[in-house]
Amino acid sequence: MKYNFDEITERRGTYSLKWDGGEFIKSHGLTKRYDEETIPLFTADMDLPVPQPMIDALHKTVDHKIFGYYPRRVGEAGRHLRGK
Repeated sequence: MKYNFDEITERRGTYSLKWDGGEFIKSHGLTKRYDEETIPLFTADMDLPVPQPMIDALHKTVDHKIFGYYPRRVGEAGRHLRGK
């Protein structure tokens, strides 16, 4: 998948620790100043849009309406026990 690294995704106001957590970051002694003029220069994967195949997979799971743990190996074990 190709990314458009020139596209800016605004993260302020989205509960991002990097962009909205200045008080938290200051309270833990990581910096003395962290305000609206601060530009956090570390990069996180949350700064980039999620790839479309991941969004599609999440939609498929959500549309199924059942959220459970069903590892592939469990299914294989069940089929084996049933003799299928």
